[in-house]
Amino acid sequence: MEIRTLNDVSLRWRKNAGRQWTFAMQGKRGSNELQTPNPKFDNRNYAVTYYELMPSITYTLGAKFRATTLYKWNEKKGNANSIPQLSTTNSLQVESKYNLVQSGVFTAKLTYSSIDFTGTSNSTVSYFMLDGLQPGKNFLWNIDFTKRLANALEISFQYEGRKAGESRTVHVGRASLRAVL
Repeated sequence: MEIRTLNDVSLRWRKNAGRQWTFAMQGKRGSNELQTPNPKFDNRNYAVTYYELMPSITYTLGAKFRATTLYKWNEKKGNANSIPQLSTTNSLQVESKYNLVQSGVFTAKLTYSSIDFTGTSNSTVSYFMLDGLQPGKNFLWNIDFTKRLANALEISFQYEGRKAGESRTVHVGRASLRAVL
């Protein structure tokens, strides 16, 4: 048996400047805790508090095109087995979406994250605090193209890449055919 506790408080603000521009700000504060009473798994126990700010700007051109730029800052303070840990992340994300009239959607996203981390790597708490990334410079990118073939068929091609910290670059490609009922 394990006990998970999540407390999260967030505040969002959005301002439209005409039909094309949207400015947004999100702030978040919370805590996340995992407790495993079994002594064999006590290395999984942690308690983390976090703070996050995320301003963004979105440009929309009718129903065809949307581009968003987002900055994200977060700080996580954790404690695993009485060892204090600290993570500070600065991320910049650019995302765009282009709708092909009545037939398909093209989406692309690029994220750069710089993470400063003090603590024990390769642990349950470090995975949570680093959002599955590595300390240092992290790059994530993905491209998705979805096209409607007929009234009830849709084909999708996806490509994802990631370069986390000092690890090797990982590439993943997918293709799927769906029946839309």
